[in-house]
Amino acid sequence: MIILLFVALLIGLGNAIGGWFVGHGFYKARFADRYVSVKGVAERQVKSDFAIWDLSYKATGNDLRVVNSQIDQNQKDALAFLAKHNFLASDFELEPTTVIDQYAQEYSSGNKPESRYIITGGIKVRTDKVDLVREVSRLSSELIQEGIVVTTKDYQANPRYLFTKLEDIRPPMLAQATKSAHAVAEQFAIDSNSHVGGIRRANQGMFQILNSDSSAGQNTASDNDQLSGIYKTVRVVSSIDYSLQN
Repeated sequence: MIILLFVALLIGLGNAIGGWFVGHGFYKARFADRYVSVKGVAERQVKSDFAIWDLSYKATGNDLRVVNSQIDQNQKDALAFLAKHNFLASDFELEPTTVIDQYAQEYSSGNKPESRYIITGGIKVRTDKVDLVREVSRLSSELIQEGIVVTTKDYQANPRYLFTKLEDIRPPMLAQATKSAHAVAEQFAIDSNSHVGGIRRANQGMFQILNSDSSAGQNTASDNDQLSGIYKTVRVVSSIDYSLQN
């Protein structure tokens, strides 16, 4: 009986000690699993370094040779306009000329349009002279005064300005976003009487290039709207999980 009682006592003591270790280990595991999810933001103001400007001209009429002569003259005058304002031949390229014969199309009403032929041509300016493009694009009324009918391709009235050197600023901006996220985690740790540990998970986020007068919340802005300004805001939001330690 005494032996059985002693064995039972040992078993009970062993279960109690084992339970303490299991419970203590579970607490550490749960504590070690504590973490905080934070976001870090980095923004930088930049100036566009590349511009695209589409000039399109159109002529209409019933005599194909006359209409074609008009479009040729429009092209010469447009090229002279660009040369006058210090654009080089390497700054632009000629767009293909298109001819539409409206009489070749079927009209349900039976009424043919007044002009049979529509010929369009264009010049695409592609250059790193962004300041020159911005200045000269405001002078396009000179073409109209010279009798050139100028339209805008695909309703893109303004030049488009691009920032192409994102890779040059990507590393320092990611470092800035990480530093910002760590500062948020540090403040949370202070408020919760804990310390910030290592990074559990990190997502660097996508870079956005917006017009400087646009807010990050204006997600409804079209691509052309975001390309219309010469000055841009580059923005990145990184999401990071930091472990918390006691």
